Amino acid sequence: MEPPTMDAPRLARPPAVIGALVAALSLLLTLLASPAHSEGFTPEVTVHSDLTLLDGDGIRTPDIISTSPMNVVAAWREGNTAGQYDNGAIKYSYSTDGGANWSTPQTLAAKDATYGWHYVIFYKVDTTLYAFLGRAPAGSTNGQPVTTFVKKSTDGGQNWTDHTANFSGVPSSFVIAGRPLKYGNYHIAPFWKGGQVAVMRSTDLVNWTAGAFAPDPLNTKSGENQLVVNPENPNQLLMFNRVAAPAADYVTGTVYMSRTSSNDGGLTWSPLAFEPNIPNMGTKGYVTVDSNGQFLTIYNTMGGIFPSPVETRPPHWRSILNYKVKKPGQPWGPGRFVADGPPIVARPHSAGWDTYAMADEYAPGKFFVVWEHDTSAIKVMKLDVSDSFTGVNENWDATGPWTTTANGGTAAVTGGRLNLTNAAGTTTTVHQDHAYQGGFIAAMTGRVTTASTLNTTTGVGASLQLRVANGSRELAFTVQSDGVYARVSGAATWQRVLTQAIDANDHQYRVIVQADGTARLFFDSVDTGVEWTVPASTAPVRTTVSASGTSGSPAASSVNWVSVEESLVSTTFDDLTGWVPYGTGGTIAPAGELRVQSGTTTQNAVTKDLPDRCDFSLDFRAQVTDYAALNPSNGHGSSLTVSVTNRSRRLMLAIQQDGVYTIKKGDTDWTRVYALSNAGALASWRVDTDAGEARLFRNGVDTGASWTIQDRDTAPAVRLWSAGNNGDTAAFQMDWMRLTCEIR
Repeated sequence: MEPPTMDAPRLARPPAVIGALVAALSLLLTLLASPAHSEGFTPEVTVHSDLTLLDGDGIRTPDIISTSPMNVVAAWREGNTAGQYDNGAIKYSYSTDGGANWSTPQTLAAKDATYGWHYVIFYKVDTTLYAFLGRAPAGSTNGQPVTTFVKKSTDGGQNWTDHTANFSGVPSSFVIAGRPLKYGNYHIAPFWKGGQVAVMRSTDLVNWTAGAFAPDPLNTKSGENQLVVNPENPNQLLMFNRVAAPAADYVTGTVYMSRTSSNDGGLTWSPLAFEPNIPNMGTKGYVTVDSNGQFLTIYNTMGGIFPSPVETRPPHWRSILNYKVKKPGQPWGPGRFVADGPPIVARPHSAGWDTYAMADEYAPGKFFVVWEHDTSAIKVMKLDVSDSFTGVNENWDATGPWTTTANGGTAAVTGGRLNLTNAAGTTTTVHQDHAYQGGFIAAMTGRVTTASTLNTTTGVGASLQLRVANGSRELAFTVQSDGVYARVSGAATWQRVLTQAIDANDHQYRVIVQADGTARLFFDSVDTGVEWTVPASTAPVRTTVSASGTSGSPAASSVNWVSVEESLVSTTFDDLTGWVPYGTGGTIAPAGELRVQSGTTTQNAVTKDLPDRCDFSLDFRAQVTDYAALNPSNGHGSSLTVSVTNRSRRLMLAIQQDGVYTIKKGDTDWTRVYALSNAGALASWRVDTDAGEARLFRNGVDTGASWTIQDRDTAPAVRLWSAGNNGDTAAFQMDWMRLTCEIR
C-alpha cells in the first residue's frame, strides 16, 4: 500500500500554511458556535446538616418530590439513639425557588417514648402528595417490626395531615423504599420484607392488597426495590433491587442489582436474576424511567456488605455516587460521576459516603436528586439527562434506533451489515438523532462495493459517507475509490484529504474531532497525519450513514460497524503539551512518537489530567523497545505501563515480554491476565471498562481476558510510564492514545 498523501487540508507533521482569511473565519466561527450540550448537574445544595447527632445512625434515607419546577419537598430520617439503626424521627424541608433555598426543617413524624420511624417515601397523584411512613417501637435497634402509615399534603408539601390507609392485605412488617406509580386503574407500591420483593396495589389509595413475592432461585436476598413500567413494553412492570451478596464479593469484584418482571400488573413476577448493567455495592440503588422513555439509575461505585465491622470494609465504602442512562432501543451508557464528599463526622460507620439517592422528574429528562452525605447532611442537585449522550456503537444486528430514508435507493440490514445502494442521483441515508455535543471520535468499518464518482460541488456520488452533527459543527467525510474526501471549513466544495487507492475490502476509518473543530484521520488504526478543520454548523444533532450515486455511476457500500464516542484525551504525540513529566518524563522521538525510557532503578512517566469522570475505554498503539523483568510485588520492571483513574476506579496495565499484567480489585500485586510471547511487539490495544469490569482487545480482536479493576478515589488522570528493575532498563514508544467514555 502506498503511503497516504493529502491534497487540500493541512498535514500535522509539519503543519501547512493556512490562508489568513480562512484562519480568521474559522476562529470566528469557533467563537460563535459553542456546543449546546446540557447534560450534567448543578452545584449541590445542602438542605440540612447536623454534626451533633453522634449517636444512632444520623441523618439518612431521604426522598424528594416536586409539584412544579419551582416547588419541591425533601424528607429524611434522623436517628440519635446509641445502638439504634433505622429508627428515628422523620423531618422535612421544602423549597419554592427550584431547590436553591430550603425552609427550616420541620417534623413530619416525631420519635417519642413509644415509637420511632423507619422510613419515608413520597408519592404524587396530580398535585396531592402522599408520604408513606414506617413506624417501629421506640426501643427497636433495627427499625423492626414496622407498621406503615400515610400522610398527605395539598399545598406542595408545606403542611401535612393524616390519611387513612388499610394494609391488612399486605404481609406485616414490610418496608417501602421505592417510588409508587399509577398503572392502569391501580396505584402500585413496591415493598420488601426479609429479602423478598413484591408490590401492593390499590384503586382508592386506602385499601391495599399484595401480589406474590418474586421467586429468588439465586438467593439474591433482594430488597429496597425500585418499580418502573418497561418503556419498551408498556404491558410489563420491572423491579430493580438491592441484593445482599457475600462480603468477599464486594472486595474482589462488582455486585449488581437484581431484576424481575411482571406481565400481570404485579400479581406475579419472574424469577429474580442479576442485572449486569447496574452495580449495587451494598446500598440502595435508584432506578426510574423518565417521560422520554429513558432509564436513569443512580448508584454507588464502592461498597461492602452491611452491617460489617469498620475494619473489614474496603476503603471509600459507599463513598461515590454515579449515574447511567439508557435511551430507548439502545444499550446502557457509561457510568458518570454525581457526588463524592469527604468524611466530616466522627461516627464509627461514617466514611464520607454519599449514598441512598432518590430523584423526581420535574421536566422531561430533568430531575431533582437527593442523597445523604456522611450520615450528617441531606444534599440536593438538579440532574439534566434530557439530551444525554450514551454513545453510538452499531454492529448492525438490526436497524434498531436508526431511521431510514431510501430516496430511490435501498438500505437493508443483512448478516450483521448495513448495505446501501443508490443510483437515483439522491442520497440514501440511515440516521439517529444522537451525537456528542463536544469533542468526539467517529469511526466506521466498511467497504465500497460499487464506487460512484463524487461531484465535489453537490456531494452526489458519495459512495460511503459518515456525518456527525454535534450542534456546533458537522463532520462529513466519504470513502471513494481514490481516497477520502471531507467538508473542510472555508472550502465551498468537498476536498480530498487522503489520496490513496481504496480497494473493495473492509477498512476502518476513524476521525478524532477536537472541541475546536480540528479533525484527524486514522486509516486501519494507523495515524495518517492528515488534519483539517470541521465546518461550523447549526444542523440538528445527528449521526448519519449514507450512499449516493447516479444511473450512470451508481453507488453501493456495506458497513460492518459505526461508532461515535465522547473524547476525553486523544493525542498523536506531536508534542507533550498538557502532559506533566515525572523523572525525566518522555520525549517526542522520532516525530509523532512518545518515547519513555527508564534506567536500571528509575521510573519515568508523563501524566495528563482528565476532563470528565466516567466509565472509560482506553485505546493506544505502541511497542516495547526494551523489555525489563517485572517484579509483581512492587511494579519495578514494568516495560510499558498505563494507569487511568476516574475518581472511582483505577485501571493498571503493563505490557511485558510474556504478556499483559494488571492489578485486580482486592489485590496489591501484578497478575498476568493475558499470555503472549513478545506481547510488546507493535500493536493496537483497547481496554473497555464498565462498572469496574475490564475487557482486553488486541488489534481489534477480543483476547478473552477480563478482570475487575481497582477501586480508587484519586483525581481523574492518565499516566504512561516505564520502570527499570535491578539493573534492567525499560523503554517503549507510543504512536497514539485515545481515552473515551465507554460505549457498548
